[in-house]
Amino acid sequence: MSHSQELVNANKQLQAIRERDGVVTSPSATTVDLDWLEALKATMPVQTIPEVQESAPTSNANTLLHHGEIALAALGQGQSAHYQLWLVLRWLDESGSGCRDWKEIRQKVTNLASPHFLYKKARFDQVLREGNGRYWLYDGRRIWIQGTPRVAAALQVGRVAGDFVHIKEKQIFTSIGEFRAWCYAAWLVNHPRPLSRQTIKRLTGIDGRTQQRYSNITGIGATQNIATGSRVSEADIQEMCWRQEGVFVLVDYKGLQGPEKCAYYGWHLPNCYEVPVEVSGTRRSRRHNRTLWKIPPAGNAECQRKVRLFHDDGKSAAKAFNRHQEQVYWQWAESRAGRGLWFSVGL
Repeated sequence: MSHSQELVNANKQLQAIRERDGVVTSPSATTVDLDWLEALKATMPVQTIPEVQESAPTSNANTLLHHGEIALAALGQGQSAHYQLWLVLRWLDESGSGCRDWKEIRQKVTNLASPHFLYKKARFDQVLREGNGRYWLYDGRRIWIQGTPRVAAALQVGRVAGDFVHIKEKQIFTSIGEFRAWCYAAWLVNHPRPLSRQTIKRLTGIDGRTQQRYSNITGIGATQNIATGSRVSEADIQEMCWRQEGVFVLVDYKGLQGPEKCAYYGWHLPNCYEVPVEVSGTRRSRRHNRTLWKIPPAGNAECQRKVRLFHDDGKSAAKAFNRHQEQVYWQWAESRAGRGLWFSVGL
């Protein structure tokens, strides 16, 4: 059985050194027997190394990732055009260097024949000047694009919760009205629980008529929700009407909550919304928040802990009620018509 030539030469050199120094060795020590190693290798199973497959990219090549909290913060401060141009700069930065030539961007964005047309030159210069230092850094020749954590800190967004959202090219390079609608959809997708128009207006500053117009543009669907209370025979109807508005009688024909054909008091809850956008994982949000904590805040943004009103199961709803002594709900069924049925705890 043949061995490595380098090993044979090394053994010959070792034997010559031993003979020169007068070291007596047995004949078996002058050679290295490796037959046992070859026999062991023959008995071992042959292992094949699997081919390494490339992992799927975290974001689609035809979309950009942004967060609805940051987008709504820009809209609330009257900077929707600046936020749109920031996404445009990220889109046109195909190499990912974060630096673009001013003339090149101006030519693409202000040329009527360009598919990336947004503004006229005067409007582009105005937006570029007003957003300098917050969304980008501009020295008269080049534009350095700010990262998402720095933009969030500049907009006084303390942290983000939920998923980042994929926004497509046609949703970026569009009119400012439609762009605001997609920013609203990016915010609404992270609020899957019942939410009234008044609450949305309080959180975003967008009135009900504008919310409806944005829903029509983006194709947002609404799901009705109904809450169930005590049985009709166990509570006085007048007392229930004093404690809750819009009370009606709901008959449980299938016995989903108790005996069949049992009547309960019910009332309507705010709608849930189905938003037709593609979301990324919360992993990116956690990484973003870790980076955000290292950046000094631009304002006095404060995080206030709020009481959660809607829960996934009765156990968490009961814990929340015992902790805060406020009325809460948990979803226990869904009707055949697609309505969500919620049970009230604390009423």
